Amino acid sequence: MKMYRILIIESESASRASMATLLKMANYDVKEAANGKQGVEQVLAFLPDLILCNTTLSDIDGYMTFLLIKQQIQIPLFIFLTSKNDPKEIRKGMTLGADDYLIQPFEDIDILQTIEMRLKKATEQKKQQDPIVHLENTQNGIEAFNKIVTESRLRRFKKSQVLYYEEDLADSLYLIAEGAVKTIKTTADGRELVTGIYRENQYFGINSYFSAEAYHETAETIEETLIYIFPRKILDPLINRFSDLSKKFIEIIAMNNLRNEDQLIEFAYFSVRKRMSQLLLRLYPKKINCHKEWIDISRENLAAMSGMATETVSRVLSDFKKDGLIMRDSNKIMIIDPLRLAALKN
Repeated sequence: MKMYRILIIESESASRASMATLLKMANYDVKEAANGKQGVEQVLAFLPDLILCNTTLSDIDGYMTFLLIKQQIQIPLFIFLTSKNDPKEIRKGMTLGADDYLIQPFEDIDILQTIEMRLKKATEQKKQQDPIVHLENTQNGIEAFNKIVTESRLRRFKKSQVLYYEEDLADSLYLIAEGAVKTIKTTADGRELVTGIYRENQYFGINSYFSAEAYHETAETIEETLIYIFPRKILDPLINRFSDLSKKFIEIIAMNNLRNEDQLIEFAYFSVRKRMSQLLLRLYPKKINCHKEWIDISRENLAAMSGMATETVSRVLSDFKKDGLIMRDSNKIMIIDPLRLAALKN
């Protein structure tokens, strides 16, 4: 069980010694400071979980001590002690950001219950803010990660909204719940090359995330999209702790690399018709028993992804439409016969 650290800032030596003895008997790690200056110095060295501070000290008052501590570190739990039962004084301390007030003299049980209540409340708040904390007894990393996914808030992005730019710090991993995202690399002469299209239940930004570098490409939504975003501070502790989760992400990266190799082979050896058929099939929403859906993508994006000129893309799509393989409506394409499209000869 964690031993909480408590700092007592109190100029009255008898009162300070009495509180210190009581709290040590209650199994707290206790440090004492005789004035505000000592208190500020002790905070930096001791890093307490909770501070008890009298509003009246021998050098500076408790309110100034609070403000000086606030300049140094994120304020821990802070309880003012005072002999003045003055609503204005209490309001002043609470306005500054104190967590509680104790009016002296008080019974031993009062201070122990107040400290216990404040520490318990702070622990519960931390659990709500940090999803890793309440997974302490979990043995399965994938199960723990799935729990975080179900408890995470989905973020909605409009069509053509940029999620991150090439060279941005790779500090998050992205999972698509619904919709589609493309990744783009910009060449030295300013041309854009679409490096990937990602759909439902696919991760993107994963290679950059695990290389702990900047993102290698820009990510942009193709249509209105719902996305889970996992910051490094949430995901890294899970990956470092659970080998099965690490293995899962290694497998995803390996599959992405194999897919990229297949696309390189397509670029090198496939005809334009075969290349376009494979690209459309990759863009085709793969849902069980799904009805036919429109793929909303421009000729320019298809050209960038397939390595063709836009005129070639138009010609091939017109051929596919004539052959009854697809339907077209402006920038929208519907695959009518995916089996025949997949069986096209090179």
